This record gives sequence, C-alpha cells and structure tokens, in this order.
Amino acid sequence: MLKTISIPLIFLSLTWGIYSIGDLSTLSSIGKSLIGRYIGRVFFTLIVSLIILLPVLPVVFSFNGEMGNPFSPVFQTILGMAPSNIAAPFLNGNTLQVIFIAVLFGLALLVLSKKVPECVKAIGQLNSVIQKVMGWIIYLIPIFIFANVVNVMLTVPMSDLISCWKLLAGFMVCILVVIIIMIFSVSLRL
Repeated sequence: MLKTISIPLIFLSLTWGIYSIGDLSTLSSIGKSLIGRYIGRVFFTLIVSLIILLPVLPVVFSFNGEMGNPFSPVFQTILGMAPSNIAAPFLNGNTLQVIFIAVLFGLALLVLSKKVPECVKAIGQLNSVIQKVMGWIIYLIPIFIFANVVNVMLTVPMSDLISCWKLLAGFMVCILVVIIIMIFSVSLRL
C-alpha cells in the first residue's frame, strides 16, 4: 500500500513545494543551504558510524586485480537520473527519476505560474488528496510493522536472530550517538 502511494506523493509534494517557494532567488538560496546541510550531516553520520562500527564489524577489502573506475557507479547514477520517457519512472518506481521530473515540473510551474493557473490548481488539489491518503496509511503502519515482527519471530529460527545482535546493537549505538550529538548541537544554537 505504501509503495503504491509513495511515487505520486514524491512527485506531487516536490512539485508543489518548489512552486510554493514563490520565486527563483528564494529557491536558489534555500537549495544551497539545504544541500550543504544535507551533505554535512551525511558525512558526519558516516564518520560517527565508522568510528563506532569498525572495531566491531570486520571489513573485507577484495582486489581482483582489475583496474576499474571506482566512481563508475556514481556516474551511472547521475546519468540515470534523466528518464528515457516521462511515464517510465512512475511505472517502474524509479524514485530518483521521479524526483528529477518533479523538480523540472516544479521549476516550470514556478516560471509559468501566471500562464497555467489551472495546472497549478490541479497539482495543489492532487497534492492535498495524496497527503490525506498518506495520513491514513501512516496511521495503519504500526499495525503492519507489528504483524511483520511477529511473523519474523515465528518463522526465523531464534539462533539466526541472536547471531545478528552485534549488528543491531552497533546500529542502535550509531543512531543514539548521532541523535545525541545533533540534539546537543541544536541546543547550543538556541
């Protein structure tokens, strides 16, 4: 159910959000700030996780003797952002391509807002509907999570669950450390 609604939600929310900013200069300044903060937090979380998990989990480096470009997957992802047609990302569930299309549509609505008021109104109304449906789904998610946890507990042998304790404990410690540091950094700004 969540997968069904997530792609339209991403498209409509991004498109409407970009349009709602109002003008390109505001969008530019918000975008620069947001990207900078996001990249900073990703690197911060990565470093904290590496510091905590490297002593606990073994790291295996394998070299096959092949000389390949280590950035090839990154380049393929960047080149794969632009879809071959407009419907494929929605049908295949390619989130990155849907985000790319949503940004283009949002920018187009921002530039052409006076010329396409019906389109702007339709996007706003569809966004409201999809947000309401998503609210209903979010209300039901704890029930589905509980059912899946019970299913795993009943079907997976307990020895397999116990063998994952190191990974789960390390993951929880990473999350707690990052949350505590971020809360501390936010409290210092106040």
